[in-house]
Amino acid sequence: MKRTQTLIFVIGILLTAMLLLSSCEDANSSGGINYTLSDNNSFYSVTSLSENNSLTDIVIPETYKNLPVKEIGYSAFANNQKIVSITLPNSIERISNKAFYNCKNLKNIVISDSVKEIGNEAFCGCKGLTVLTIGNNVETIGENAFSMCSNLVSVTVGESVKNIEFYAFFGCYKLVEIKNLSNLRLIAGDDDKGLISRYALNIYNTTKGGSKLNITDDGFIFYKDGTKTYLLGLVNNIDESGNIYLLNDYNGNHYELYPYAFYCRDDLKSIDLGREITYIPEASFSSCYDLETVIMSDSITYIDKNAFNSCYDLKDIKIPSSVTKIGESAFKNCDDLIELTIPSSVSKTEKESFAECDSLEKVTINSKTIGESTFADCKKLSFVTVGNSVLNIETLSFAGCEYLTDIVLGTSLKSIENSAFAGCNNLSNAEFLDTNNWYVYNPHTYKDKYIPVEDYRNSLKMALHLSDDAVVCCWVKYDN
Repeated sequence: MKRTQTLIFVIGILLTAMLLLSSCEDANSSGGINYTLSDNNSFYSVTSLSENNSLTDIVIPETYKNLPVKEIGYSAFANNQKIVSITLPNSIERISNKAFYNCKNLKNIVISDSVKEIGNEAFCGCKGLTVLTIGNNVETIGENAFSMCSNLVSVTVGESVKNIEFYAFFGCYKLVEIKNLSNLRLIAGDDDKGLISRYALNIYNTTKGGSKLNITDDGFIFYKDGTKTYLLGLVNNIDESGNIYLLNDYNGNHYELYPYAFYCRDDLKSIDLGREITYIPEASFSSCYDLETVIMSDSITYIDKNAFNSCYDLKDIKIPSSVTKIGESAFKNCDDLIELTIPSSVSKTEKESFAECDSLEKVTINSKTIGESTFADCKKLSFVTVGNSVLNIETLSFAGCEYLTDIVLGTSLKSIENSAFAGCNNLSNAEFLDTNNWYVYNPHTYKDKYIPVEDYRNSLKMALHLSDDAVVCCWVKYDN
């Protein structure tokens, strides 16, 4: 009986505490926004949204319980993926550390003139931001405050800004336009001042006119700089299909894709590049993890470094015969690629251009040179055809391809550099379509001396017979 009474008493206390806690929470919550009273009881801070708040457009009131709302608190809206816009009142003086951290869909916020400080990582990872105005009373922009806002293209720096801390704008690769109203000296291409002007093409000292940006009705961001027009990216979210078709022209004029144009778009599944694009610049589609299909026309001549790096789901890629160069790490970590053909128009595949493609099983290569580490650590690669147009296989080209068993080497091949097949421990069959006049140099065994293959044959195991030792050798063909 006593135990039952004690249990009832404890439960009663717990329920009372919960009710009190709930009433306290309700007492500091209004309109789906939670607040905390300052230590000196003079103002409120916004601390979070209510648990079931699904609002996309947040309006912060100027006062709460007859006191000013002066602060957006630490991590108040962090990792909220629903918020699209924030309206701040003129009472806000401080945006605290991580206040809007990783709000990926936040597109619109005006930092009002009342704000004096923007904390560290306050807007870090807000990929939806494109145009930003920093109010005239802001004095300090904290470390990494806007880092990895990868779609940010234009920033207006207010009159009072004195300090832009370390890496405040790191990873803002498309921040091409700055309107600088402060006394800070900002220089295009400079790594100082939090990297704000690292990628700038134009810096103005006024907000009146002069902007070269234009956003089309369907959300494409264009930038006209002199005689050149660039496509910087897309403001809008892509629909559920995940498909994009690039415009054939911009107001009747030619345009170029800008570096990092669609970088890290997690809503992109398929893209048709159309006939306007001739050059795929650096990291244009890098880290588009869900991108499965890319359609390229025969107008494309150059795929630059990291263009499709870490497009993990990329399954379907046909490289047109117009392409002459494939840059460093262009398709590195494209883990769903299974089969690939590189046309003879390509002069060279640069370093690691297809490295670590974990599902790649079969490749046909017709480029003049297979560059250093081109297919390094493609763990499932088992069959390689080196076409008759290939002249050179550079060092480490296939290093670490541990399941590679068969390779066909074309008639024009002149050299296989040191360690081209290092770690290819299952390589058991190499077919040389031209077996004449090949010499082998092993730097560990034969110093400064080339040995004819027939004299080296005793230690060879492959059909012409590359040995465990020979995969780190240099093979050179001398014509009579």
